[in-house]
This record gives sequence, C-alpha cells and structure tokens, in this order.
Amino acid sequence: MAEFTLTDAERRRSIIVVIATVSIVAVTLGLTWPLLSLILESRGVGAAMIGLSSASQTLAILFIMPLAPSILARFGTIGPIRISIAVIIISLLLLPAIPNIYAWFPIRFLLGMAIEILLIACDVWVNQVAEEKTRGRVIGIYGFVLTGGFAVGPMIINITGIEGWAPFLTGAAIIGLGALPLAWARGLTPPIEGVAKGRLLFYLRVAPTLMVAGLMYGLVDSSILSFLPIYGLGFGFDQATVVNMLTVLILGSVAAQLPLGWLADHVGGRQMIIGCTVFTLLPAVALPFVLDTPLLMWPTLMIWGAALGGFYTVSMVAMGRRYKGAELVAINAAFVVFWGLGAITGPAITGGAIEVWSFNAMPVVVAVCCLLYLPLAIIRLRSGPESQNKRAA
Repeated sequence: MAEFTLTDAERRRSIIVVIATVSIVAVTLGLTWPLLSLILESRGVGAAMIGLSSASQTLAILFIMPLAPSILARFGTIGPIRISIAVIIISLLLLPAIPNIYAWFPIRFLLGMAIEILLIACDVWVNQVAEEKTRGRVIGIYGFVLTGGFAVGPMIINITGIEGWAPFLTGAAIIGLGALPLAWARGLTPPIEGVAKGRLLFYLRVAPTLMVAGLMYGLVDSSILSFLPIYGLGFGFDQATVVNMLTVLILGSVAAQLPLGWLADHVGGRQMIIGCTVFTLLPAVALPFVLDTPLLMWPTLMIWGAALGGFYTVSMVAMGRRYKGAELVAINAAFVVFWGLGAITGPAITGGAIEVWSFNAMPVVVAVCCLLYLPLAIIRLRSGPESQNKRAA
C-alpha cells in the first residue's frame, strides 16, 4: 500500500474538516441530555427513570464499540461518518414525533450508536493527521470545538424552550450545517492500517490509568449533564438559571481546551489526569456551599467544567502518542467503552441516589467517584517510568 502523506496545506484542511465534523457530536449530546431530562421532569417522570432514559443513549456504546475497529478498517472514515450524521438527524426528528418515554429508549439507543461511531471516526482521523510536535495543541483546538458544541445545546434550549418541535428542528438544522465541510474531505482522510492485537482487558492491563479515567469521566460527566438542571431546580432556581448553570459549566470546559492542549505537549499524562481529578473533586465538594453566592457559584462551575474537559483532551493526546493505525482505533474504542460503562451507570446511580436521598446526591456521587480513582492514579504515577513514553498514561 502506498504511503499516505499530506502537504502542510492539505493537513491543515483535513484538520479543519474533522474539527467541523466533530462539532455534530457535541451539539447532539449538549442538546439531548439536558433537553430530554427537562422534558421528562416537566411531565412528572421520576429521577430514576430519567437516569435510565439517559443511560439508554450510551448503552449503545457497548454494542457498537467492539465493532468499530473492523467497521473503520473496512469502510474507512468518511462513509460511516455520513451514515452516522443521517441517523442522528432522523433520530432527533423521531423524538418529538413519538413523545412516549418508552419509545424513546430504542430511539436514544440508535442515536447513541450513531454518535459514537461518528466520534471515534473523528478521534482517529484527527490523531492520525496531527504532527507529533503539535499534537497537544491540535487536540486542544479539536477539544475546544467539541466542548464548545456542548454549549450550543443549552443555548438552543434557552432560545426555543423545551416544548414542541422547535429545539429538535433547530438542532437538526445546525447538525446539517456542520456536515457541509465533508464535501472537502476527499483524499484527506488517512487509511486505517494494520490489525489491532489488543482487546478491552488488554488495554486495561497496559494502560489502567487511562482506561479507568475513561470510566470515571463517563460516570461523572453524564451524571452532571443529566442532573445539574434537576439539582438547580431542586435548590429553587428557575429553568433559565439552571440552563445557564449548565452553559457556564460547559464554557469552563471550552475555555480550558487550548491551555490544556499546550500543557499536554509539555507535561506527563498521569500528572495531568491527577490534576483533572482533583479539580473535579473540589468543586463537587464546594458546590452545595456556594449556590447562595453567585460570585462563588459561577467560578466554581467554570472550574468544574475545565477539569472535566481535561480528561478527554489528555487521554486523546496520550493515545495518539502511543498507538497508530488499527491499534489507535482499538484503544480509542476501548477508552470509549469504559467511558460508556461510566456514562450508562452514572445517570442510573445518580438518579437512584436522588430518589433515595434528595437532589443533593448528585455532587456527592461525583466526589465519591473522584476519591475512588485518585489512589490508582497516584500509585501509577509513583510506580516508575511510564510505559514506552514518559507522557503515556
């Protein structure tokens, strides 16, 4: 097979196209998780059922991710991306067309499969075209757009409200616009070469810090996105304020991406993951005590979002440094599976805890997850040189 090479101009164009494309994932998740939670809550649906509904969207990961390496190796990246975008738009339109909580389970499952195939295709694409010396900064820009897309979701809700077709049609239109740059992608996507040797347990053994970070990140991130609006409502805020809380959290993640990307080019992956865990833990502990003080609440949410966004950026850089081709697809899929396990169990655990206790359970669940993960990360940091590369995780 001929070697795949790009000129500097082609590399820049390829990176621009994939970054534009991945915004579709962020807009979809940033819209559907809070929107559907708010719709169900307005109908009087209990927190546990809301959590299960959110979990059905990520349950699809466990089904599709083991197939992702063979799908991308056989069909490349562009074909699966285009099909995924079509499925996302159709699923968004089916949700208001069939406003039944039980019908939403299979629709959200289908939506989750399309989102994850699109995300892993874009992750592998950007990591393969990024140059080693600037990988962290490229991933930082990629993460900036990805997390920025999350902020679009709450903005749509603030403009359209949660009733009727308006938020779904608006989201579908934005996603359609995000797909337009794919027309420039011909010849700019790297082939998936080689055969992946490792499986889920293999990557858990060789990169436990990274894999368990994916699990915790999925659990914490999905719990916050699904239940921060419910938490705010329980505290007595109105709908506009709780959506703004989510928006500020996401903006914190957006603002942190470029500095985190630069830092990832200079600091070891394990140290950065420990830092992200600590700064996810501290706001979770502080949040119940700062909600009465806006001057403290908004910065706390910004810091929380920045730390959460760091998990993804740091993990992407670490994987891109250590793996190439089919192996990169495989470890990326493994990371996403662990993220998916967390994202499935997170809303269910948090929703159940809220049912048993109160809305105050949400930050407690987040804090406990961080406290359980920190010992592993610290032990791995002290265990000696990192595998094959001092920035590995």
